[in-house]
Amino acid sequence: MAKSLATNILACFLAYLLTPVLADNNVVETDKGLIRGKEDVVLGKTIYQFLGVPYAEPPIGARRFKRAVPIQSKWEKTRESIQFQASCPQQRLEAAFFERTDPNDPSWQLNEDCLYLNIMTPSLKSSDKLPVIFWIHGGSLRVGNAAWWHGQTLASQENVVVVSINYRLGSLGFLTVQDSDGNTVIDANIGLLDQHLALTWVRDNIAAFGGDPTNVVIAGHSAGSISATYHMISPQSRGLFRSAALYGGTCLLKDVYYTKWSDSNRVFDLFRSKTSCNDSHFTPQQSLECLQKLSTEDLLTAQHQASMAAIYPFRPIVDSYFLPDDPALLISQGSFNPVNVIIGTTANDGAVFSATIPGYEQGFPGVLLNQMVYGFYHSYPDEIRSLIVHHYTDYSLPNDLIKNRQMVDQFLTEALFQAPVDELAIQLAKRGYPAFVFIFDQKTEQSAYYPSYSGVIHQMEIPYIYGYPLHHPDYVKDNYTEDDRQVSINMMKIIGGLARNGKPEVDVDWQPYSSSNKSYLHIKNPLKIEKNYLPQATIFWNKVIPSLIDRSDSDAQMSFIKCQLGNDKLRKENRNYFYITVGSLAFSFSIILLVQYLNKDKNKQD
Repeated sequence: MAKSLATNILACFLAYLLTPVLADNNVVETDKGLIRGKEDVVLGKTIYQFLGVPYAEPPIGARRFKRAVPIQSKWEKTRESIQFQASCPQQRLEAAFFERTDPNDPSWQLNEDCLYLNIMTPSLKSSDKLPVIFWIHGGSLRVGNAAWWHGQTLASQENVVVVSINYRLGSLGFLTVQDSDGNTVIDANIGLLDQHLALTWVRDNIAAFGGDPTNVVIAGHSAGSISATYHMISPQSRGLFRSAALYGGTCLLKDVYYTKWSDSNRVFDLFRSKTSCNDSHFTPQQSLECLQKLSTEDLLTAQHQASMAAIYPFRPIVDSYFLPDDPALLISQGSFNPVNVIIGTTANDGAVFSATIPGYEQGFPGVLLNQMVYGFYHSYPDEIRSLIVHHYTDYSLPNDLIKNRQMVDQFLTEALFQAPVDELAIQLAKRGYPAFVFIFDQKTEQSAYYPSYSGVIHQMEIPYIYGYPLHHPDYVKDNYTEDDRQVSINMMKIIGGLARNGKPEVDVDWQPYSSSNKSYLHIKNPLKIEKNYLPQATIFWNKVIPSLIDRSDSDAQMSFIKCQLGNDKLRKENRNYFYITVGSLAFSFSIILLVQYLNKDKNKQD
């Protein structure tokens, strides 16, 4: 009896001692205090999740339209970090293949207090020094959030730490203005600087989550990939990452940034004109103070109205600080931060622009190609636009609607996605930085997010990177095959290998890209190495067209603001063309505008 009692007392005492340890297994100390995460078992491995970790002071009140600053003081109590936080303010999309957020999750909510990041890791031992994948979400710098993609499966399968971040979008992230003396009143590139601050947070804290701060892969899709290329050329981000994984976008796309302050100032005037701060006597500073007092809803309304007048107006700008010069020029000069790179597109990336046009399934009349070319290359001479149309016209089937649709998609994919991949990869190779090029060609046949007839469209590769065919959140509406699962394993091995060793780990001989060896990986099941990456497209867009146009004299990279705001008559006469001209990678919002306009035009015809 006494022995049994003693045993029970000892057991209770041990339980008392061990309980706090077990409860604190998920507690990590950051430079600003303790945070508690949660555990999940994925593919038989424990994954620790720390969700909604703040990396900056809330950018609200007087901090609205200001560069983010690190957390200023430590918190005293352990901070619970077990759920995603609100998304940065944005306009909700109706395009299903862009919206990957669980409507029941806090990340569905919008709040200007949104500068949080998420960490998913298989280890909390600083001695493990696991590679880190730092993910920047896409969405044309207008929409999206860090909860779009969940990294548990990738972290488990590849034994890496996955970090995803929120950053400010639209006007709150990319509105800027200078006064008449050339003084910057609203900091430029705020959204990119949010990303930069998150990178510095990772450098300072990720070791406590089992990560190696000296081995970070900066990765992203679409606007996130474009953002990553900005960090590749920015002196401010030097040393914060070692490799880059670029999916579906580079900063060599047309019209994704401004080089002139006059363009950004016009956008500021346009935006202000849609608010109650539209006082012609206000200085830029007075306008800023007024804008800081408006509600978030008023700002989003003004942003929407400004975007209807000038599509995709809120962009990064060459500011002499984060972007010291024209990114295209810096790339041509080889001004990169030293990185190893994987870079590629889907087989039909460009269909993101065309797949929501009414009648896409049935095909297009030939005139739509003319309109597309006119819209994207309005500033080009007529002869150059005619050459582009000629290049993408199948004269053997001029009235075949399906063939015309395929040629439109091919034009958009090659011009806006694949030719820029070739150009960036060549420039990297010239400077001795390995670039591994791919085309993703695995179609998700059973998907609730993509039209069945759109091919391997923009963003279709991302679930495979995150391992969704093996394990995905319950609310995801895709069904996957065994082929899908094998492709997903390979996609994770590619980025995992880049993180571990600076090169992809696949079972084929995938060599770095160069001008003499344009081999690339064709990603399907099975994997296949192809030679001579898209010679017709790359020579046409990267050799022939540039040789015919003096970019500096003809302003070949169209100033969208001038076209939209500087000539009212031209805007009215060519409204349909300009709605098609979405400004490169204005994916989500441009699709909505395109559908709205074409539906309106169709109703008029009916």
